[in-house]
Amino acid sequence: MITIFIYHYFLAHGVQYFIHSFVHYKYCPSFISNEHRLHHQTPHKITWYGNPTVQTDIVGIYFIAFVLYTLHIFLCYKKYLVHLLCFVLLAMSFLVFHGLCHYLSKETQEKLPILNLLFFHHYKHHIMKANNFGFGDLFYDYLFGTLDVSPINLNKKTIESFDEKYFVKHETR
Repeated sequence: MITIFIYHYFLAHGVQYFIHSFVHYKYCPSFISNEHRLHHQTPHKITWYGNPTVQTDIVGIYFIAFVLYTLHIFLCYKKYLVHLLCFVLLAMSFLVFHGLCHYLSKETQEKLPILNLLFFHHYKHHIMKANNFGFGDLFYDYLFGTLDVSPINLNKKTIESFDEKYFVKHETR
């Protein structure tokens, strides 16, 4: 089962990477990329489990990808339940990780070992949309030369205004 999980880990992350790079491609039709563009405009409107709290497109590009990926499992594998279980675990981890990227405070993200690099990778993608297309994984960004985890060279005011938009502000009591 571990080999099936690893297989789907790389396949699903590869699919996610290529979809994400495609929706940021300047010639991508807007009906395909609109949902993602809205997410980049208001990234803080997202739950901890990765779903936007204000979603305009019910059937977005990632929903279609999830459906097609699930169909491919039923059509291509004899042990489809094991493959489906592995994909469901990966999909849930995608959603939770992406939600936590926007839900956890910057200070909390910086304190989590190893994950802090992935959080920064995603954060920087929201600032500079031409890099860091994979989330939850650096492999495909490294492989295709789109990995950028260098320090951010923006002025403090710009970063503060972006952070205000990017991170959910939790009420303290």
